[in-house]
Amino acid sequence: MAKFKIQKDTAVNQGFDSSAVIGGTGGLTTISGTQIRPNVYVTGGSATFGSILAQKGKSKFLVTDGTYTGQCTLVNIPAANLSAGQMSIAVDTATAIGNANSFVGGATTYAYVTFATSTLAGVSTPAAGQYVRSTGITGNVIISSYAVANGLANANVAFSSQTVSNVAATTFFIGGFAARLSNKFVTDFDNNKWQWTTSAPTSTTVRIPGA
Repeated sequence: MAKFKIQKDTAVNQGFDSSAVIGGTGGLTTISGTQIRPNVYVTGGSATFGSILAQKGKSKFLVTDGTYTGQCTLVNIPAANLSAGQMSIAVDTATAIGNANSFVGGATTYAYVTFATSTLAGVSTPAAGQYVRSTGITGNVIISSYAVANGLANANVAFSSQTVSNVAATTFFIGGFAARLSNKFVTDFDNNKWQWTTSAPTSTTVRIPGA
């Protein structure tokens, strides 16, 4: 296993934290540059954003939430559902610009994310079971079904009961979570492997959020 590079100093650039190149580094997200921003649940703390301090295995990292430091294992679970000793890193395989709409008055558990397929970019087509991020809907938003007709994509999404305000002209990110990670490649829980950046997904790269 190659050594996982960590950004340790504001004056030392590991050569990854540029939107023009493939990959990125771990390190404290409080220093200048762009470092991977995982969701972590360090024992003693709670589920929150964190920083990667070192790699301990193919899917294990030493992380900190700013208060607590400990080893966590990558899981296929959104931030809100993490347990102590777990972490997750979002892998966005597609992005699109569109609308999130609910046609139900009051509380509901489903809505529709629609967008023109001409705005869709990424390494794969959205599919049932994937997560949609940046919808404005609270909690986990999961695709139940996905269909395309006449250039318009429609993803039926499910979430916890709430009243949904219609959102227009929003950039959505769609994908899953990392099972294994290096400074240039990420593998998801379906064993798909891609090059990654902290920029929007393209036809050849996926996005890992950074800060």
